Amino acid sequence: CYGEDSIHVNILNAPQVSIQASSQVVCLNDTVRLVASGATSYQWLNQAPIYSLSKDTLWDAIYDTTYYQVIGFDQNACADTASQIVNALSGPVINITQANPIVCQGDTLSLFATGALSYYWTPNLWIDSVNSSSPIVFPIVNTTFHVYGVDSFGCSSHSSIYIDVKRKPF
Repeated sequence: CYGEDSIHVNILNAPQVSIQASSQVVCLNDTVRLVASGATSYQWLNQAPIYSLSKDTLWDAIYDTTYYQVIGFDQNACADTASQIVNALSGPVINITQANPIVCQGDTLSLFATGALSYYWTPNLWIDSVNSSSPIVFPIVNTTFHVYGVDSFGCSSHSSIYIDVKRKPF
């Protein structure tokens, strides 16, 4: 006895999944948007807390350099994976020094900030320039000056210095 049968095998192409990040380098505590494409449904395999997740889009707050991975499925359940690393940068380390450790009412004092590209000082009282890295201050009462700095990546941080104002002797 002899028989013959045939089977037709259709080989399907797997989807070509990719991830596009809003930025591959962000500042700490910033939010990144990742969009997967190339498939019809997606499953994100992230270990980090995910704050907003839709079929193809993930929003995440960045607290450290993070590795993202997604599996994409097509209508035939064929799958492909894609990955993306988003690097997190800390803000600049801002140091403040002062020219003279003692200041009396009516005196001026030079402050020096280093570590950033641009600066902004508060309060904007008793200070000659709020955008200088080396403003001259002339507080009349004890004051804490805060400086906010931004680096070349747009990341920011701040530092403070307390100025103890002495009364002038009579």
